[in-house]
Amino acid sequence: MESPMVALECPKCGARLEVTPDLETFACGHCGASVRVRRSGGTISLERIEARLSNLERNTDRTAAELAIVRHEKDLARIEDELSVSGAANSTKVGAGFGCGAILAILGLLMLSGSDGRNQTGYLLWGLGLVAAIIGFRALQDESAAPLRKQRDELRRTINDLRTIADG
Repeated sequence: MESPMVALECPKCGARLEVTPDLETFACGHCGASVRVRRSGGTISLERIEARLSNLERNTDRTAAELAIVRHEKDLARIEDELSVSGAANSTKVGAGFGCGAILAILGLLMLSGSDGRNQTGYLLWGLGLVAAIIGFRALQDESAAPLRKQRDELRRTINDLRTIADG
């Protein structure tokens, strides 16, 4: 006795296919699509395996993006903390350099203005004031945090790209 066959249509090309009760997966003889036989509650249907794999791949990509966002946001927070500490230290250098420099230069000029120009202490204070002010100015140009700022900007772009995938 032959096993009963069920006639169904290929989900990709619509060709007529005959399915036996023992068949689980097969390739359409007309278009080559990989097909899975679904049996549920007395109903038999066909489903393209590629469509299920595509959905699985898309969902896997979204989950990976969501996990990467969490990791990158932690890295971004750490870098921003480092930049804020670095910025505070740099501000202290700038303030100290300019402040001390200005005070020393003014003291030196005051000492020189009250003398006949031979007051070596006045020249010394004025010179030290200029040096301290230059050190403060150089602290303004400190580029030691530039690699961190670059890394921060790259992380922000990466997180935005990952959000596009996760929301997609």
